[in-house]
Amino acid sequence: ATQGTDGSNIQGRPSLSQITRERNTQEAKEKLIAQIVVRHGEELVCNLLNEKGEPHPTSVAEYVAIALQRDSIVLQNTLHQRILEEAAQQALQNGDFKAEKYFLNHPDQQVSSFAFEMVSDKEELSKYFDQGKQSVPNEANMRLDQVKHLIIDLKLCIVEKQKKQIMQQMRDP
Repeated sequence: ATQGTDGSNIQGRPSLSQITRERNTQEAKEKLIAQIVVRHGEELVCNLLNEKGEPHPTSVAEYVAIALQRDSIVLQNTLHQRILEEAAQQALQNGDFKAEKYFLNHPDQQVSSFAFEMVSDKEELSKYFDQGKQSVPNEANMRLDQVKHLIIDLKLCIVEKQKKQIMQQMRDP
């Protein structure tokens, strides 16, 4: 079948490669979210107001879970969703929770293998770069920005996917 400029075939249906590319894009974004939760899930990034209106220190895992719940978003990959939920729960309940250690030693082999894959590609920088690390508060701000960016990317990906589906439905009444 001949393809149009948008990757769809002549009848306006998306090609298999286009569908795969879209799915991989969302899956890739979800994997990045799971990766930041495994690596930095316990790190405090901001204070959110609790039910009583009091500021509550919020971890990366909690922040991601709350942000996705507000828009009723569930990660498509069940392993990623499970990791997010467990990390948020552990961060909330366990004061000395360390996400990386928790997931690397997880009793479920699938979870621990995924965690190993997510932390194993860390590159250690030269000690030269440690000298300029006096402004630690900026690290929390940078992590929050990184988390916000990942969440927004995922949400934009989902909206774009929905938009394409609606456009497709409009073409094929």
